[in-house]
Amino acid sequence: MKFVNSWPLIFLTFIPLLIFLYLLKQKSQDHIIPSTFLWKEVYKNVEVSTPFEKLRYNIMLLLQLLTILFLTFALTDPFLSMMGSDYKNIIIVMDSTGSMTATYGDVTRIEESKRRAEEYIDSINTDAEVTIINAAEKPSIELSSSKDKSLAKDKVKSIKIKSVSGNIEDSLSIIRALTKESESYEAIFFTDKALDIEDINGKVVDLTQKSSNASLDFLSYSENKEELKVLVKVTNRGSYEYTSDVALYGDEKLLDIKSITLNPKESKNVLFDKIYFKGDILKAELTEEDSIKEDNFIFEKVLNEDKKKVLLVTEKNIFLERALQTIPSIDIYKTNEESNINKEDKYDLYIFDNITPTNIPKGGNLLLINPKSNSIFNVKEELQGGDGVVTKSSLSKYTEGLKFAIKSYKEIEKPNWAEEFLRVEEDSLGFIGNYNGKVVGVLGFDLHNSDLTLKAEFPILIHNVVGRLLDNGMLDKYSFKSGEEVKINARVDGEAVKITNPKGEEEIIDLRFPLKPYRGTDIIGIYEVVQNIDEESIKTSFTVNFPTDSESNIEEENKSIDNLKENKSIKGGLNLRVYLIILSLIIIFIEWILYLKGY
Repeated sequence: MKFVNSWPLIFLTFIPLLIFLYLLKQKSQDHIIPSTFLWKEVYKNVEVSTPFEKLRYNIMLLLQLLTILFLTFALTDPFLSMMGSDYKNIIIVMDSTGSMTATYGDVTRIEESKRRAEEYIDSINTDAEVTIINAAEKPSIELSSSKDKSLAKDKVKSIKIKSVSGNIEDSLSIIRALTKESESYEAIFFTDKALDIEDINGKVVDLTQKSSNASLDFLSYSENKEELKVLVKVTNRGSYEYTSDVALYGDEKLLDIKSITLNPKESKNVLFDKIYFKGDILKAELTEEDSIKEDNFIFEKVLNEDKKKVLLVTEKNIFLERALQTIPSIDIYKTNEESNINKEDKYDLYIFDNITPTNIPKGGNLLLINPKSNSIFNVKEELQGGDGVVTKSSLSKYTEGLKFAIKSYKEIEKPNWAEEFLRVEEDSLGFIGNYNGKVVGVLGFDLHNSDLTLKAEFPILIHNVVGRLLDNGMLDKYSFKSGEEVKINARVDGEAVKITNPKGEEEIIDLRFPLKPYRGTDIIGIYEVVQNIDEESIKTSFTVNFPTDSESNIEEENKSIDNLKENKSIKGGLNLRVYLIILSLIIIFIEWILYLKGY
């Protein structure tokens, strides 16, 4: 047992003072009596008058001594350590990812973990410093080295659950940094994940519990004339057989419904055929409730499959034309001079091959091949060629590492907004990026001066480049997992972008390029994106779904870890202050009763 405060022991000096007061107290009285019959009683009174005999059988003195002792020791804040452990630093890690929304009896796992964390905080030494770490998609320190238990419990209560994916192991590096100079510490992890804390001194409180849970992992569709085929993947993540209806909605209107039965850990695909729907959002939902509600529905945006319009401005480039013809989702229009472009016509992509536009088109994206200096970037001198290579990038799928010979190229310094995908020696040969709301791609050489066009991978490279350039909406993609960042491709000539989440909460993203991504995707559902340009309003939407792959598996297997604790309560120790104060009050009450009775 440890006394946190030693100064209250000075109050023990009141004990001899109290005894001295009782020694001075006169207990006998003088009486005139008519007979000697009572001499024996007088003798007894004489004995009582002696100093030490006054203290015999004095229950009031005993009670007052006990009161002083109990109150004094209560002020010392005595703490009884459990199993000999008494740590100066306590670190509590709270898992607040999507799986913690699963039920744990009558509450959720996060609610149960908060209850246990508060119970643990109450049980630790009042002199210990508490640190609270919130392990969501990224770990964050909510409270650092505080001795205020009430504040620590408030911080635990304030942790909000998010339907996001996260790795609680990321908190281990933070703990190592915090405890680098500390030998007396303990870390307590409240989670439902299998976690090996390795060299860290601590315990993992396991909140896993067998239950029923199924998830909708995947929703896709294909078009056939005016009808849709919709495929939904369902997985039983629990330990029991699961039966439910799978309902398909289009813009919240019921389109079809089918039943499904799954064995534990089994997955099945449900096909909805001949669905007539011309709306915006498809939604699938499991009607049978289970441990996690958020993975019982999934959304998918139906995209406009109209062909994109591409204008190729070139004198002649048969290789490029043939490569573009392999892309089925575009209609190609061709001209040999910039002056032939009708300003009234709008194209999704402008490709200028060996021709540099005098005026950059306001609408659509750009691919500039062998350009001259322009309003977007400067072109330096022409250099002798060498060996070009396709570098690792978002455009290098199936072509990474491809080498080709080049006769000459133009020296162009890659802008900071662009991503490189072609290189020759130390110089950038090809790059792409978002410039003031417009996607711009650049090839810094004449395709006729290289053997790249003769490579079998050339059509694939062009397909990748054009695919990126034609994805010119406000969004690069339209389906996200909770917690993912959303890149916004805003128009530079428009107003700020407004994003509305499923709860109706709005966030304004100012037009400061490069535009910051939207990070508020912690709510499952449909998000609306709006940008006003003059009198026109550009609107689109995207969907956010539950991260089923990482967070729907609520029954982790192989949890044979030494520091795993499955007990329903975890104690740091026992603070005796409250108990001593209660005992003191009881003794004072007993003393008052005895006083009333004349003792």
